[in-house]
Amino acid sequence: MRGKKFIIACSILFASTLVLAASIVIKKPAVARIASHIEGIVDMQVVAGQHAKSRDLLFSVKTDYLKTIREKCKNALWYYNANYKRMKGLNNKKSESLENLQNFAYELVNAIGELKKEELLINHWSNYYAPFDGVVTKINYYSGSAVPDATCSYDKNNGIIEITEKEDYLILNSKGLINETPVIAKIAPMVQGIVEMKVKLGDRVKCDQLFFCINMDYNKINQVQQQAKLKMCKAKYERQRELCKANASSLKSYQQAVFDYKNAIQDLKATKLIINKRFKYRAPFDGTVTDIVYYSGSNAFAGHKVIEVTKL
Repeated sequence: MRGKKFIIACSILFASTLVLAASIVIKKPAVARIASHIEGIVDMQVVAGQHAKSRDLLFSVKTDYLKTIREKCKNALWYYNANYKRMKGLNNKKSESLENLQNFAYELVNAIGELKKEELLINHWSNYYAPFDGVVTKINYYSGSAVPDATCSYDKNNGIIEITEKEDYLILNSKGLINETPVIAKIAPMVQGIVEMKVKLGDRVKCDQLFFCINMDYNKINQVQQQAKLKMCKAKYERQRELCKANASSLKSYQQAVFDYKNAIQDLKATKLIINKRFKYRAPFDGTVTDIVYYSGSNAFAGHKVIEVTKL
C-alpha cells in the first residue's frame, strides 16, 4: 500500500513539475536587425552602445544617385503624357489607331508608377529608425561605406545595424551576459569594378585613410560616350525646336528630341557622380585591417564587403 501511495505521490509531483515547466516561457531578447531597402552610401547617425528612443534616426542612405533616376522618370512621364494627349487628338480625328492610343495609355500609367516608386525610395525608404527604445549593440556598415539592399544575399542576416530592446538589454547586462565585442566595420563599394587595394592585412590605419579604390577606366569610357551623345541630342533638340516653331517638323519628332536630350543629361550626371564620389573608400575610425575579401585585380560587387577594420 505504501509503495502504491509513493508511486501516486511521485506521479503527482512529476505532473506538477511538467505544468510548472510549461508555464515558464523563456523570453528571447528582442533584437532588431535593420537592413536597407536600397543600395547606396550609408550615413550613420548613432554609435555602438548608444541608447536610442523609438523612432530615433539610426542611419540614412544617400539618395543623390537615385535622384538622377527620378529625373529620368519625370522625363518619361512628361514624354508619355504628351504623346498620349497627341494620340488621343489624332484618334478622335480617325488619324491614329486605337491600338497605338491604348499602348501609350499603358506607358503613361507605367511611367506614373515608376516615378511614384522612386519618390517612395527617396522620401520614405532612405531613412531608418529605431523600432523601440533600445541600445545599439552592433553596427556593420559605417558612414562612407556602401550598404547592400535588403534583397542582397550577402550578409543579409546581419543587416546594417542591430539594436536590442532596452529592458532586455538591462536584464542581460545585469546578469553579465552583455559582452563587449570588438567594433568592426565592413566596407563595401557602391559600384561593381576592379579593386585597387591601398592597404595590407594587419595594417594599422587612421580614420579617413584610403582603403581601396574601384578602377574607373570603364566608367570614364562611358563618360566620353555619354558626352558625345549629349552633344548630339542637344543639337537635335535645338534643331527640332526651331523646325517645330516654323511648322517644318512634326510635334512627335520634337517631343522625342526633348525626351532623348533630358535623358542624356541625367545619364551623364549619374556617371560623373560615380567617377567623382563613388570610387574611393576610407577607414571610418582608427583601427587594424582584420580581413580583406577582394585584393587588387579582383572584381568586387556592389554592396559586397571588400575589407574589414577593427577599432583600436
